[in-house]
Amino acid sequence: MSQAENKLLESLDIALNNKLVVPFINEAISNVTIELTKSNFTSITKNISIDKFNGLLPNQIKLCRIFALKANIKSKVERHTNSPQRTFTYIGEGDTKILENNIWKSNVKKNVGSSIDDRWLSVPENTWHQPIALSNDWITITFHTASEDEIIDEYRD
Repeated sequence: MSQAENKLLESLDIALNNKLVVPFINEAISNVTIELTKSNFTSITKNISIDKFNGLLPNQIKLCRIFALKANIKSKVERHTNSPQRTFTYIGEGDTKILENNIWKSNVKKNVGSSIDDRWLSVPENTWHQPIALSNDWITITFHTASEDEIIDEYRD
């Protein structure tokens, strides 16, 4: 990971742990967790207003999403053609497979760990990836440089 990317992830990490942001994030996570538990869906994605971060996010961040995936489930293969994705593991543990040079590479992240690398993953723009929840439900917070109106999400089986 480049020094610039590491610095960006550190700033996102600080924003997520800000005392003004934590209560809102916890409430949003709780609501998504309840919805996931009560539904027949294997995953749920919810957008979070950037305004809730009280100006703490780097200027290039235009979209934040909560992504929840039930335990032992593979999500669809996806890519965001006009935005890199920075993913923070908030609850649980998961493996995001990333397609690099026609080879799927594993990236296991968990909500415990002291380093940015333990909890955060950067997926380059226009890169196929597949989130896989391990033994527990996996809840992540993702950040994009494209706004909600601009982001282009593509999926394949």
